[in-house]
Amino acid sequence: MEKIDIPMHEDLPPEGQVSPESLVNKIITTTAFQNFYNTISHGGFLLIAAALAALVWSNISPEGYEHFWHQEL
Repeated sequence: MEKIDIPMHEDLPPEGQVSPESLVNKIITTTAFQNFYNTISHGGFLLIAAALAALVWSNISPEGYEHFWHQEL
């Protein structure tokens, strides 16, 4: 016979509060989180592309690159 685990009253969160497990599950299953998680790799590719562009720019026109980074804001 299989034992069924029934939560006791004291194991349940007070009314109006959410248990940490259900909160984590709710966050993970939201569309915004899923979109963010799926685009993390795209952000990495964007950073690599920006680094490569900076390397090319600094080697083609070092004066322009230096001038850009020494601009006063």
